[in-house]
Amino acid sequence: MNLNEQRNAMRTTLTTLFAAGLLAASAQNSNVVNAYNYMQDGDLAKAAEYIEPAISHEATMGKDKTWRYRGDIYRMIGMGTDDALKAQFPDAMQKAIDSYLKAEELDEKGRYKDEHVKALGALQGASLNAGNAAFGEKDFDKAVAMYGQAQRIA
Repeated sequence: MNLNEQRNAMRTTLTTLFAAGLLAASAQNSNVVNAYNYMQDGDLAKAAEYIEPAISHEATMGKDKTWRYRGDIYRMIGMGTDDALKAQFPDAMQKAIDSYLKAEELDEKGRYKDEHVKALGALQGASLNAGNAAFGEKDFDKAVAMYGQAQRIA
């Protein structure tokens, strides 16, 4: 192989790798959009399925939008009335809290601060209510865990 052929082969390889990287990043962005769309349609299980890979991918894990949508999805699950969905995602409230706190950390310009505060306030109230219910049922371990969640938000 002469020098020109080697250069052409190298260019082709680099172009292919670059294109593959762009496709992977695009796929993760579409996961975030798909999660949002499923959330808007009320299919929260499908929304959760799409948002989870996005929180661990380099292209989307550093975006506050990814974490805010994840918080919205799990808040709707944890505070919703669908007991089967709650059973499928027993740690939904914890994931929602973690997600909103991460979104708040990544939202450097504070554009969504009010939205985060409102969502976390609702989760704090729900955690306190769950703690009170567990305490009334003499499930003290769960009560302490729920009160701890509420305190963490405060």
